[in-house]
Amino acid sequence: MLDLINAFFSEEDAEEFKVKKISESVWVAHGPEGIFYIKRRTELKLEEKLTSYLHQRSVRVEMPHPARHGGNMFWADGCGYALYACIPGIRPGWEFPIMSAVGNTLAKLHSSFMHFPFEGVKTWDISLHTWEWILQSGHSPVARWARTVVKQFCSLDLERGKQLVHGDVHPGNLLVDEEGCVGIIDFQRLRVANRMADIAYFCAHLIIHNGISWPLITAFLKGYGAESTFREGDGARFMHHLTMFIVQYTFYLRKEPFAAFSQLIEVSEAVEDLMSPSSNA
Repeated sequence: MLDLINAFFSEEDAEEFKVKKISESVWVAHGPEGIFYIKRRTELKLEEKLTSYLHQRSVRVEMPHPARHGGNMFWADGCGYALYACIPGIRPGWEFPIMSAVGNTLAKLHSSFMHFPFEGVKTWDISLHTWEWILQSGHSPVARWARTVVKQFCSLDLERGKQLVHGDVHPGNLLVDEEGCVGIIDFQRLRVANRMADIAYFCAHLIIHNGISWPLITAFLKGYGAESTFREGDGARFMHHLTMFIVQYTFYLRKEPFAAFSQLIEVSEAVEDLMSPSSNA
């Protein structure tokens, strides 16, 4: 890894870095210049342009660090690597003030995304992937449960109104500093989808770890609504995407359904009320 560090810093400084592998494609490096993450990447042009754009709009994001000889990537043995300076903060816990701050920051991110071109970015085929899993499971109990839930809450019409979204909003990609400011990292899964996809994806993770905790969901959605007005039909769009993600995680984690059908109906009713345009007035 010394050659890799040396691609971004002087040879003298590179020798002082201590590098530790923390996942299959991510390393953390501690050195005289601070703490950095080394990440394996295939390309950085969009991420580099987008993170710079967001930084100019005061959104706290992780940005690629320039290499010594130009650009932001170093290639070795056919693999690309990028260096990111660690932004201050720790992974958020499931607490009401933090949920509100996360919702508020996500709304700011989406507002910035609305003015950023997304030509060439892949569409997030959420419904397609979900139906593939359901059909592959035949008539198993979980598949029957999934069909019932999807029939109640989902329609392809609810995926209209697409824009650029983060695509991987969960606590592992969020950092909260001592002042409660939220930072966002890992933009490699940028996709085009309805903005409710990001919101519902985060809530799906919340449900996985806490069950359907309506107070936590409320804090998150109110934080979002304080920055960005909900539109007519957003409640139905949210439930469409939330249901799809819950179904996906049910198949992916091979666990029993995370929520009873009646609980999802209760969430749907509460979300419709919370996301109604009049509640933003």
